[in-house]
Amino acid sequence: MGRCKSAVQYHAAKLREKRAREKELLVENLTDKELGWLIGCYAGDGSRYLRKDAYSYEVKFALSENEYAIVKFVEAVLLKIGMKTRRSIEGKRVYVRCQSKQLYRFMERHLMWDGRKKSTSVRLANLSSYPNNFLFGFLCGLIDA
Repeated sequence: MGRCKSAVQYHAAKLREKRAREKELLVENLTDKELGWLIGCYAGDGSRYLRKDAYSYEVKFALSENEYAIVKFVEAVLLKIGMKTRRSIEGKRVYVRCQSKQLYRFMERHLMWDGRKKSTSVRLANLSSYPNNFLFGFLCGLIDA
């Protein structure tokens, strides 16, 4: 064909109307409580970054070095939904990061905050539409974070 492999993969995926590296979130693998916990943990100590120059979406959970059980649980929950994670330690903080546009948008759909600052105004979108197990998990995740 006279083209590099990545160019062929890109155009084949374009014909299928799906990007080659784009993965779907497997949210159906989680219980309501686990899903609520993940969103609550993100609301408490998570952040997200969009690097426009590299077209990179990153979701990050920042936890204390004394909370390794919670770090492992965050990684296990993210693995259940099909996300690859990276762990890094900076001082007394442990960061669990994943590069995913889908997870970035997913958190954006479930949470609301005023302006650009999440830290003081974060809340669930459509609070009344969630089941009790989800809300219990959300509170547990918020407390754990």
